[in-house]
Amino acid sequence: MLYEDDVVEAVAKHLETHGYSIHSRATTRQHGYDIVAKRDVPPVTIYVEAKGETSNLPGSAHYGEPFTSAQCRVHVGVALYSAAAVLTKCKDSPQSRSTIALPDTPCHRELVKRIEATLGLLKVCVFWVSPSGQVQLEGPWAL
Repeated sequence: MLYEDDVVEAVAKHLETHGYSIHSRATTRQHGYDIVAKRDVPPVTIYVEAKGETSNLPGSAHYGEPFTSAQCRVHVGVALYSAAAVLTKCKDSPQSRSTIALPDTPCHRELVKRIEATLGLLKVCVFWVSPSGQVQLEGPWAL
């Protein structure tokens, strides 16, 4: 099971291997962008909103249990909202990119498939993180 912090860590490492420096990283207990990564040449700033596939709070009802499809839908909706908010904040900054990062599960894949046209119109990419920590970027632009 991937916790949100696992997803953040995998994506941050992936971005670093592609020449980005991590300017900020938030844990599940912190507010703000989960990852802000920058590259100088050509100049690009990537904002990442990440979600996990289970709760990382010991004692919570879902600790260590996979989220239900309804919970996954809420997470994808929140991630989409966050990605859209970044686009609004950075509307005058063409070098800014907005992404979401999700565990590569059938439930998350199906939910993203349902909004893939919207993600494409918004130019929002998805980082898919496998259980082993491998990362795949899917969307309208490349790293």
